[in-house]
Amino acid sequence: MEKLLKKAEASQVKVFFNLINWGEVIYQILREFGEKTLIEVIVRFERLPIQLEPVDEELVIAAARWKTGGGLSYADCFAVATAQKLGGVILTGDPEFKSVEKKIPIIWIGG
Repeated sequence: MEKLLKKAEASQVKVFFNLINWGEVIYQILREFGEKTLIEVIVRFERLPIQLEPVDEELVIAAARWKTGGGLSYADCFAVATAQKLGGVILTGDPEFKSVEKKIPIIWIGG
């Protein structure tokens, strides 16, 4: 992940994060660690070379279509729909994405 962010800082690649998925991260941080940690994470995130991808009706429909295939949470379907829309790749360690790895490019990270 660090190598990818360095490439993004050098404008060699673009890194996108869907707004719905960012909301899911916010929820998890609040639940696990509270408001103070959330504020720290937001400040750090804003410094990263990551572009938040907005959600529009087209993306909602695409995510809903992915959801009908089963195997992914609705939020994860937004990640897939965003990657599809932008011609991108998903970086994840979440095994749920195995259900779509033959349909969308995935780079597996973590252990």
